[in-house]
Amino acid sequence: MSSTRYAASLGHHAVELEFDRDLVVLNRVRLFVDGTEVANGSIVYGQQELTATAVDGATIHVTVGSGMVGEPQRPQLQQPDGSWQDMAAV
Repeated sequence: MSSTRYAASLGHHAVELEFDRDLVVLNRVRLFVDGTEVANGSIVYGQQELTATAVDGATIHVTVGSGMVGEPQRPQLQQPDGSWQDMAAV
């Protein structure tokens, strides 16, 4: 499997984004909060946003882009103040 994981935190929540390039043209993204998959989607080219609500009501909002050759571009996690935090590759 050709996938890359990115991680960041939102309060006490561990947030991970998995970007899967196995399908080459159609990339799959999966959002995990505290180890549980909470959202997923597909990207052909451009940007995908994933949103989920944690058990405690916290809103988790992540954005990631897919480049011309299917590479992940700038995965980010929105913070409570509205700013965006870059997610780090793990």
